[in-house]
Amino acid sequence: WNLEEEDDSQKSVFGFNDFFHLDAISVEHKGFKVITMEEFLVREAMQGKMVEYGTDTTLYPPNKQTSWDGAHTKPLFDYLRKIGNTPHWEPWDCALAIPSSTEPDAVEELKTTLQSIMDGSYGKPKPTLQEFNSNPTPVDAPMAERMREMVADKKGEDVQKLC
Repeated sequence: WNLEEEDDSQKSVFGFNDFFHLDAISVEHKGFKVITMEEFLVREAMQGKMVEYGTDTTLYPPNKQTSWDGAHTKPLFDYLRKIGNTPHWEPWDCALAIPSSTEPDAVEELKTTLQSIMDGSYGKPKPTLQEFNSNPTPVDAPMAERMREMVADKKGEDVQKLC
């Protein structure tokens, strides 16, 4: 099979929804709203609401194009990089955690949970990657159980950081 050959009999362009069923997630999770890229570009970018990150210069999509279905998307992705903040993240440097709400208590809960996992007060041994090999944590498991898997085998200062 040659990746360079075009094969019109098979799907060759995939979107986010081909891998993540965001429509179903948005129904299940109140407040998680999903819009298409075209809707975003029409509603936000074409209304002059997008600015180049760091300069505040209003930028519109390339050629003011809003529909990119079947089009070469490199210009769109270059545009999105200009208007978005895309910080460099090394997943081994810190654990990504999103609080359950914007309240300070939700952030504190994440920090105390991490601390209890790492100091052993959580009630289970410090997690290792071996523990989760062929035994992943279910996505609907309690937050602390999911966090245990995320920080498995982390040591030192890195484990103290949440992103």
